[in-house]
Amino acid sequence: MKRKGQSGQALAEGLVLMLVLILFFVAIGWLGRLLDMGLQASHASHYGAFQLGREIPDINKAELETRFLLGPEKNWRDRRGNLLLNSDAIDVTVDRNEKLDAIMQPGTNHEQAALLRKGWQIEDPGMARLSLSVTPVFAAARQQANSQVALNLGLDFFDHFSLSIRRHTSILTGAGHAASDQTAHTHTARSREGWQNAASLSYESGQKIQSYSESVDAPWNRPQPVFDWLQPWQGTLPAHHLE
Repeated sequence: MKRKGQSGQALAEGLVLMLVLILFFVAIGWLGRLLDMGLQASHASHYGAFQLGREIPDINKAELETRFLLGPEKNWRDRRGNLLLNSDAIDVTVDRNEKLDAIMQPGTNHEQAALLRKGWQIEDPGMARLSLSVTPVFAAARQQANSQVALNLGLDFFDHFSLSIRRHTSILTGAGHAASDQTAHTHTARSREGWQNAASLSYESGQKIQSYSESVDAPWNRPQPVFDWLQPWQGTLPAHHLE
């Protein structure tokens, strides 16, 4: 009697175990795609933040999408072979509301430091926070947005599940760096307190002296003085920096 009551139990247990193994097998690929999306979203967030740090007014959303999330190399698909991402599923925002106090700026809170920071454009405007959100949409979820199939234990769970992957990167911008010699000279010459006031007085005195000495220097064909103390030094590196 005992043996007769247990007949078929092993088969039932085997079917349950097989169902669990199938779920695990499908879940491995499903979770792997989401983890890969999360990793690429992190790379895109970092890349976009560093774009802001290079004096680029705003990020290039199309470049981020093509480089990290879309294209032939990033063709994540669901069980039915449909793409999980498109441009509408990717959202990028930049928040610059967090400002830095004067004590955290170059020159701290010295009375003249604020003028020099503004003139030389080295006053840090604060944190730039880039937020990137990726929302993969599965085919069944598109067709049956209000479906309750996700509550079941079948494989349809992986077709109806929907979530958003969010990544954030914060970076200080506007640190006063220059992308070229020309830009460095432009930043230097723009400040009245740091350059223009003193340079204007020196140029005025030099031009006045030139007006008297020009006729004396003419027979020797001496070159005229240059009243630009920035551009002639463009691209020139002091010798002690070359050693």
